[in-house]
Amino acid sequence: MAGRWTLRPETPRESIVFGPEFIAQLQARRAQVADIRAQAEARKAAALDVRAEAKRRRFTDDEAVVYHGAVAEIRQASIELAELDERITEAQSEMRRAGYGNPTVERIRNAAGGGGGGSSASLLAFDQSQLRAMHAAILANQPYRIESRAPAAIDSLYPPALAPWVVGPQHDNRILSRLPVMATEAPAVEYVRHNSTSGSAAIVAETAAKPELTLSTDKVILPMKKLAAHTGTGWESLQDWVAWDGYVRGELSRSVIDAENAELLNGDNTSSHLQGFTTVSGALTHDATGDGTPLDSLELAIAALRNGAALADPDLLVLNPLTWSAIRRTKDLQDRYLTQPDPTVGEANSAWGVPVLVTTQLAAGSGVLVDTRKFGRVWMREPLSVRVGYTNDDFTKNIVRFVSEERLNLAIERPAAVCVVSGLPTS
Repeated sequence: MAGRWTLRPETPRESIVFGPEFIAQLQARRAQVADIRAQAEARKAAALDVRAEAKRRRFTDDEAVVYHGAVAEIRQASIELAELDERITEAQSEMRRAGYGNPTVERIRNAAGGGGGGSSASLLAFDQSQLRAMHAAILANQPYRIESRAPAAIDSLYPPALAPWVVGPQHDNRILSRLPVMATEAPAVEYVRHNSTSGSAAIVAETAAKPELTLSTDKVILPMKKLAAHTGTGWESLQDWVAWDGYVRGELSRSVIDAENAELLNGDNTSSHLQGFTTVSGALTHDATGDGTPLDSLELAIAALRNGAALADPDLLVLNPLTWSAIRRTKDLQDRYLTQPDPTVGEANSAWGVPVLVTTQLAAGSGVLVDTRKFGRVWMREPLSVRVGYTNDDFTKNIVRFVSEERLNLAIERPAAVCVVSGLPTS
């Protein structure tokens, strides 16, 4: 029945010595309280079942006593479980600070004759009264400061803490994230392209011959090309440091993405390269030399796209960071910034309403304007993935081999929806 058991441990605080035994007592008590809460939840559920079977909306007096008693018991047990969890975490933290589980500190503790139970804290010169006071403070959820009366110089013996991350290189924005992607299950994609039309429609008189239109078409076969890289790392490193596995996978994938950015921009469509925006035949070009300001050049390029065969409205501008910095610093005759009236308020992220993506994979002084809704798409045969295996004598050397790869190609179906701007500032 509720109220006939005590949620607080009855062991006197002074009788528990700081150490593994104290944590074991807390964990045992936690298991006991968890069992009590489970029994109370069972009584609560039984009371609800009885009421449901009787098709009543209210409890009888006896059922109400059982139900509300169980609810109160669950609430009280939940509070103590939270307190016990906090105490266990604090006690484990204090043990780690005292060097429990650290081989170097354990050897020193054993050499000093302190290898057993709570008395091992003598390595740090803590007396029993300090330990009892600290334990009482932990039980009462009160802060407590404990210090050694006899200084123990062990800093030179304690090993440094290992940060759970790797300080690695930085990687650029991914261009593919701004482009439409379509999956394919074939090793190559073929599509028909309408290049031009000869003749034109006109008004004709009755019975007169109508003008003929001739559609010029061809077909394009786009092979899926693989971007890949691999690296090997020691089995022991993966076992000894869990974070290394995730870092190796992520860094390998990011390196493939760097190559992907370069190919999407600058690939020359040969057997070992993708088709890139800056090299595709039929793309519009604009030389910014003599235009006045870089913003004038971009507006002229935007107008050329809209007036071109694709009737394109660009929604992506790719620039080198140095070029974008120079454009953002463009001023009028009164030294006012043109891209952002007040640079202290916000940062310009677009030019003439076209979102800007900066990447170092594009040469400074150049820019690429793209209408991502009309130019075409990226065909993806295999998305970026990481696999693990062995090669040659990796297995006998305990080397684990990571491979990251993807298969794709850029289909620029309407080159006139792309404009490459040259002659922009470089600094």
